[in-house]
Amino acid sequence: MGRPLGSKNKNSILSENGIKRLRTKVAPTKLEYYLQGKYWHENMSVSEIGKELGISGSSVTRLIKQLGVEIRTKEEQLKKLARLNKGRKHSEQSKVNMSIGVYNSYTTELRKRRTKDNKATWAKMSSDEITARTKPGLKAMHAIKWGDKK
Repeated sequence: MGRPLGSKNKNSILSENGIKRLRTKVAPTKLEYYLQGKYWHENMSVSEIGKELGISGSSVTRLIKQLGVEIRTKEEQLKKLARLNKGRKHSEQSKVNMSIGVYNSYTTELRKRRTKDNKATWAKMSSDEITARTKPGLKAMHAIKWGDKK
């Protein structure tokens, strides 16, 4: 397990009183078992657990790590997110807002660097690798989306 809860270390999650409050809130279950059950068995997010406990999701994440509870991998998190969003319909305004958010997250310098990096990556590829990346299905999708450019 990690460092003792409520220690005076600058990276300590919660004060002694905060730890006692959480332990009381989840009693008679041990805090470690409570977190593990909610996170893994009930498949709750750290934000959802945090709302139940009255602390932030990031505090829950640090607490889970400190208590030695295994954290989901990014792949597991993405799979969960995909399941939650499957079949979800977005309003036109939501789509516009998401597009603007993605656009604004890229600076001109970042775009130029990625363009340069991608050109270098494609230049180093063998013809087999290029063929594998541009399979007929992908070409068909692009033709439908942007019109055939032959």
